[in-house]
This record gives sequence, structure tokens and C-alpha cells, in this order.
Amino acid sequence: PAFAASEGTLWPTEWLVVLHGIIFLAGTTIPPVVWRRPSMREDLSALAAGSMWFVGTTYYLFHESPDQQLALVSWGMAVLHMILFGVTYSRVTNVDRMPRVHLAMAAVFFTLAAPLQLNDASYLAAAWCVEGLVFAAVGVYFRDRQMNVSALIVFLLGAVRLFGWEYLSDPRVIAGTAIDFRFFMVAMCGLLAMVAGGLYLTMPRLLDREQPSEFERRSGAALLALGHLVVLIAMTCQWYGRLILVLWTLDVAVVWAIGFVWRSTAIRWYAAALALGLVGGRAIYHFDSLDGTFGLLTNARFLSLAFVAALYFAVGWYYRKLRLAVASKMNKPGKLQKDFGDETPLDSLFGILGNVVLLFAITWEIHGWYGRTPFFQIGMAEQATYSIVWAVYAAVAVVVGFVLRYRVFRLLGLVGFAPILGKVFLIDLRNLEVLPRILAFAVLGLTLMAVSALYQKFAARIDQREDGG
Repeated sequence: PAFAASEGTLWPTEWLVVLHGIIFLAGTTIPPVVWRRPSMREDLSALAAGSMWFVGTTYYLFHESPDQQLALVSWGMAVLHMILFGVTYSRVTNVDRMPRVHLAMAAVFFTLAAPLQLNDASYLAAAWCVEGLVFAAVGVYFRDRQMNVSALIVFLLGAVRLFGWEYLSDPRVIAGTAIDFRFFMVAMCGLLAMVAGGLYLTMPRLLDREQPSEFERRSGAALLALGHLVVLIAMTCQWYGRLILVLWTLDVAVVWAIGFVWRSTAIRWYAAALALGLVGGRAIYHFDSLDGTFGLLTNARFLSLAFVAALYFAVGWYYRKLRLAVASKMNKPGKLQKDFGDETPLDSLFGILGNVVLLFAITWEIHGWYGRTPFFQIGMAEQATYSIVWAVYAAVAVVVGFVLRYRVFRLLGLVGFAPILGKVFLIDLRNLEVLPRILAFAVLGLTLMAVSALYQKFAARIDQREDGG
């Protein structure tokens, strides 16, 4: 849809919307330049002139354009503009607020111009994210909070469009590549949001200003987290199965390392949320699935879950070291407590989660192996194997707890014997035949005796100060 500016020249309707936004920006900047102390009359005149120009062009479009729907959209925007004009005239008495109205309307019209200009709506979210990046750069450079807020709103609008339409669309491979178009679009929008967040945090320093304001720090952190999360979700459009779980686990490990290196509490808590919500949720969602052929302890399911458990163990161990350092009298009073005091409970949490994930991974290996083994009375052998392996695992946890002086592991091993005893006496004793029943009872008895001997020999030597209690 277009109208003829002169013979042989066409002006797209969408660019009229953009031009109207430029007029709004001119109304924001010209009055303070031409008049040092612009009055309400002069500022309202600039607003009214832009409104009359836009109403005139849309009236022409309504009669000349074959696309009546687009003309009605233009009319609707003009009516919205005039309503805001009336509200501004009746309620705003401070002349300094008038440029704010111009700037807000310019942002609105630039945002509305994108869906009118694009022939392919699948690029709309990316266009809005580019617009949000421009708004963020302008807002940070001129230290204009309104533009910063506009950038956040545009990014949120792009996220709604992205996950409401593009992410849910059918797979489409980009010609000549193996890249899914959805992955490309979602990942690009996430990267744009991360770049905008980085501008909030770094641009004030690059311009030799003071440190970023609280609003800029919060906005930058929010955009970085949102963009990073969008990039992680984009991976589900390109890859499937266990590879995503491994990639997410590696990513969370890197984010955690950055949080520790930069001594950023927000980044570490963000990594903890990703580890519990995203990685843990993915592990639960695909817990019993198997990618490819089965091989005992060598299949993708066990290796990916063991990788997640290793992440939980590593983080729990590091937080344990921090907890012990906080409790040590050799450190500066209050320093580590201030930096890491609120995070010390994560020591026990991730220690427990690591053991739970690893134990369930081993349990599913037993189930998978017996499911592919033509043994006679396979059900009884499988049940006995569960009891034996669980008892051995509990004993190993206690031994590791003694060797590393790690109280969480010792308590987990001791508590783990309770359900094993219940299973052996309530289920195995009644359902198993003689040989598997004897094996289950014998292994359980030997492990309990070994744990008891360890406690009798080494319990008095446990360094309570190092162990944390």
C-alpha cells in the first residue's frame, strides 16, 4: 500500500508511520533549541502540527489505497495520538513533561511501524529486539530513563511474540544449512537482549561516567538473564534428547564459575536457579528416556545424568569449602560471611541432589540391563540387585563422608539404610526365593557391620571444626 508522491515515485504507508515518529522526535528536540524556555503553547503546537500532518496523510490513504485495513490501522493510530494529545493538554501543566509525551509516542509509532513494514511476520520479534537494542543504546548514552523503560517494554513485547508464535511454529531449515530457522531467530533475539544488558552495565564506564545507576544495573542484569535464558531455550529448536541436557549443564557450570570469579552473588544465585529449574527439570523430564543403543554405564542417559550429578557434587563441595572458611577464625571477621553467608545452605542442598541423581541413574541402569537380559525369573533377580546396589551405595557414601570429613555424605548414607531395610524385610523377604533373598540379606548385613565398625573406629577422630558440626 502506497501513495504517489510524484510521478513514478511510491511512498510506502509504513514509512509514513516512521516519518511521523521522526516528526515527534523533532518536536522533542526543536522547541528547547529554538526557544530556550519553551512554553506550553509552543510545545503543544509542535504536537498538533504532527497530528494534523498524520491525519491528512492517513485520510489520503483511506481513499487512495486498495488496502482499507491498513488505512484503518493508520486511522486508529492517529485517533490514539489525538486522545493522548487531549489528555496531555488537559492534565499536564509542567512544560518539562511535554517532551516526554513526544518521546513516548515516537517509541510507540516506531514499534507499530515494524509489523506494517515486514512482509514476513516471522521476523517481527527480531525487528522489535533490534529496536529495543537501539532504544537501550540511546537511553544509556543520553541517560534517559524513559528510553530505557521503552527498551525493556519492547524487549518484553518481542519475547511475547517470540514464544507465542515463532517458537511454536513448525520446524523450518534455512536453505543450504542444517540450522532450524526457529533456533536462529530465538537465539538471535536472546543475543540482542544480552548485548543490550551489557550496554547498561558497561557503557557508563566507557563514557567515563560514574558507576551505572541502580536502575541501569537492575535493567542490565534482567536483560542479560532474559537473553541468556532465551538462548538456552533456543537450543531445543535445534537439538534433541540428552545433548541439550549436557549443553545446559556445561553452560550452568560456566555461569557459576563467572559468579565465583567476579564475586557476584546475583550471578551465583542465577546459576543455582538454572541448575535446579532448567537442568534439574530437564533431567526429570527425560529421566527414563534413552538416546541410541543401550550399553551398561556407557549410554547417553547414564552419562548425561552422571554429568549433572558431577555438577551438583562440584558446586556442593565448593560451597562446603566456603562454609568452612566462613566458620574459620583465621579469616577477616565478617568478610566471607558478607559475601557468601546466605549461600552456605547450598552446600547440603547440592550434596543431597548429587547423590539422588547419581543413585537414580544407577537404578535405571539396573532396570535397563535386566530388561535386555533373558534370565529366568528375572523379576526376583532385579529386585535383589536393587537391594544389594543400594546398600553398597549407602555404605560408600558413609566411607566417602569419613574420608572427606563431609557430614552430609555420612548422614545420607545412614539415612539411606532405612528404606533399604524396609524393602528387604517387607518386600524381599516375602517375594524372593531363597538364593536372591540370602544375597540381599548378606550384603545388607555386611554393609551395616562395615559402617558400624567405621563409626566405632573413627567417630572419635572426626574433626568437628573442619566438618562443620
